[in-house]
Amino acid sequence: MTLIEVMIAIMLLAVGVAGMISIQVLAMRDEAIARQDNDASRIARDVLEQVARLPFTTVLPTAGYDEPAWISNAGYDDGEVPVSVQTPEGGEIDQLVYQVNWQVTAVPGQSSLRSVDIQIAWTDAADRQQTYTSSTLKYNP
Repeated sequence: MTLIEVMIAIMLLAVGVAGMISIQVLAMRDEAIARQDNDASRIARDVLEQVARLPFTTVLPTAGYDEPAWISNAGYDDGEVPVSVQTPEGGEIDQLVYQVNWQVTAVPGQSSLRSVDIQIAWTDAADRQQTYTSSTLKYNP
């Protein structure tokens, strides 16, 4: 009888440990998704801050989500922004490359106002396509 009780206790312990491991894996994936969302919002905020510093005459309307001339890609394809992480050896690797698209449109009836839309796209840790969109208005005083 004691051997059966020990086997049942070990099985219950194994089920509990397996449940805890699966919860930990889900928590790690959700943390990665949240980090990616945060990176996308930071990239959008950085681009919108760039727009705020530019003269009104350089923020020209674009045809669809085209890349404006004032964006620097630092060696990446048009519209790609990498997020790098440090490796234990002291190097750097690209953790994820976000696709960034811009659209600048003139506001109808307002010659001194332009709408700037930023769209960030990436594939998250759960292998789903994600998009983050942010907008601002550029005013010519």
